[in-house]
Amino acid sequence: MLLGVFYHLPISFMNGSFFGGQPSPKAAIDLWLHSFRMPMFFLISGFFASMMLGKYGVRKYLVRRWWRIGIPLLVSLAMLFIFRYSVDAFRASQSPTGFGPQVGFGPAMGGPPPGFGPPPPGFGPPNGATPFPAPPFPSPPVDFQKLPVPPSSAWSQALFGDQSKYLRLEHLWFLWYLFVMVTLAPFVVWFIARVISPVQGTFDRISRGALRWNAAPIVLTAITLPALIHARGFLGWSLANPHGFLGTFPDFIVMYYPDWPFYSFYFLAGWWLFRHRDLLSSIRENWKWSLALGITFFAASYWLSNRYSNATTVPNYERIRIGGFFLYGLGTAYSTWGFLGFFQRYLSRPSPVVRYLADTALWVYLVHLPLIPYVIGWVEPHRTSWWEATAGGVVLVTAISLILYELFVRPTPLIYIYGPATMPSKENSTRPLS
Repeated sequence: MLLGVFYHLPISFMNGSFFGGQPSPKAAIDLWLHSFRMPMFFLISGFFASMMLGKYGVRKYLVRRWWRIGIPLLVSLAMLFIFRYSVDAFRASQSPTGFGPQVGFGPAMGGPPPGFGPPPPGFGPPNGATPFPAPPFPSPPVDFQKLPVPPSSAWSQALFGDQSKYLRLEHLWFLWYLFVMVTLAPFVVWFIARVISPVQGTFDRISRGALRWNAAPIVLTAITLPALIHARGFLGWSLANPHGFLGTFPDFIVMYYPDWPFYSFYFLAGWWLFRHRDLLSSIRENWKWSLALGITFFAASYWLSNRYSNATTVPNYERIRIGGFFLYGLGTAYSTWGFLGFFQRYLSRPSPVVRYLADTALWVYLVHLPLIPYVIGWVEPHRTSWWEATAGGVVLVTAISLILYELFVRPTPLIYIYGPATMPSKENSTRPLS
């Protein structure tokens, strides 16, 4: 969740491709983060969902998961609707042209999210500014024939008319995906268990061996490869931006999104990992190797994609394409394993700071994206280096989010929606995260 603050800061292109010149080196980091950040989130979610099902049983598990996921989704959607509508109404009253949210990124993407508005004064490089150095492996060429088509919003437009544009999921997409996963998972896992019951012992031995020898990411990549190709984006051989981002209420309830299967496999992988949680130490011990392999495989996949993704006439193109996706999948899986091991190695100790960040991470993630357009002018990279601008943006946006948490969440009933699942007393406020 907190990596999302770094990822969503648009410093990777502020002096770059959207305004001429080279994108900043942050673009390369963002591409890597995108490959594993949300798959890792769903894997962790599956791990704890399995734990909760075993602890509470199906009925109480569903009630608790629906409360912790469904209610924040609905409340956040309502709050963002009010925020977006109010901002655009104010801007329209201040501008003779009535500038609205449709002006911006172009019709193929459905325009920018409402409330973003025009760039702040001075946005972009000044005259004569030197562009950022090129990242070590630039993005593959964009295939504009494959730009995503916005999902249907027919029901939303029929119910809410022109106001439907304020009811997009945007960064709330992950809550909807997770809501569906936690609801279906007990029944899917029950079915899988019935299917593999004759070979359960063999399956467990192979699983434990893969964990001990740090080969589980290879198995996970092989299983998820068809789903990864199904979820591919328009930037070469890689995972697309979330298909549910432009989903509109209530249409998204009945929409199918091509990246659902891929993220669902990672959720089920977390569920499986909980079954073998006694071997988590193997992930912890190999975290450096896993992270190094994740970065290496990711870099190799992007090199291959840059070189061959549009060279459809080369011999053995289909094999090269599948190989590129497989390398990308290995980068995703091993990066995930590396961070899981790092978390266990360094962040599982009792700590009030870590506990506080864990308890507030959901709130920070939900509010940081609407904040970014209003604070980004303070950290424009042409006033400083890209990494200083990124660090300043992360600190500023996170600090404002935490101040809002202390002012509007902690002292109000919102704490039961956006706060920790249980309210720790002073005596156990430093309990381990596990």
